[in-house]
Amino acid sequence: TVDSTSMVASYEQGRTLVKKQKLASVMPCVCRKQMEHLDIICDKPHETCLTFGIAAEISIDKGYGRKITIAEASGLIDQAEKAGLVLMTTNAQEIVNICCCCGCCCGMLQLLKAVERPADHIHSAFQAKIESSSCKQCKICLDRCQIKAIMNNENIMEVNNDRCIGCGLCVSTCPTEAISMVAKDYTEPVPRNYVDMLTSIANKRGFGYGKLNTIMKVFNLNLAIKMLPFFYLSGLGKPVVNQMSRWGWV
Repeated sequence: TVDSTSMVASYEQGRTLVKKQKLASVMPCVCRKQMEHLDIICDKPHETCLTFGIAAEISIDKGYGRKITIAEASGLIDQAEKAGLVLMTTNAQEIVNICCCCGCCCGMLQLLKAVERPADHIHSAFQAKIESSSCKQCKICLDRCQIKAIMNNENIMEVNNDRCIGCGLCVSTCPTEAISMVAKDYTEPVPRNYVDMLTSIANKRGFGYGKLNTIMKVFNLNLAIKMLPFFYLSGLGKPVVNQMSRWGWV
């Protein structure tokens, strides 16, 4: 099974999320780097992993990524759309990263392609819809779709809603504008931040850590990460974790 730990964003959503950020960095795509070690060279852009806020601070400080302006980050989003890459973001309202993924290298997309109903395993508010009367069967969308959700059915292009993850790659290059993004009837609420997402998943699975979910919904992620070193240096880390373990929270 594939856990819904990422959210697919349409490109309009992606651009909006980037413009809200104050600090950004970019790193080489770890998935394409992995494929290079296997002597498989992907022709997609390689410097495409975007991080923001506290995650950008860490990547810059550790030398994993380089600092870029918000305008440069927006330019990389435009580049990713032209290259046909799927935007995979933190499944939270307060994002810390956007990965620009291809179906040939990304581990998440490879797993999604392997299941019968990828749409069940990913959080996305939209799905593609093709207006058959406007479609000229140019088949550009077939090449753009990274998840094999578009079918050529007797010269009529159709979207398999069980497979469509709502990335919107098929929309921007349709010459007749026959494809549109349609809002789903129901989508689960998006967690406020990364730790809210983790505790929410733990809560649904019956793990003790999920009992912290109410707190995590109002948790300040940046402050928490910055305070962790002081928490452990003070000697409080081990006894607090031990107590949480006794309660069955961790």
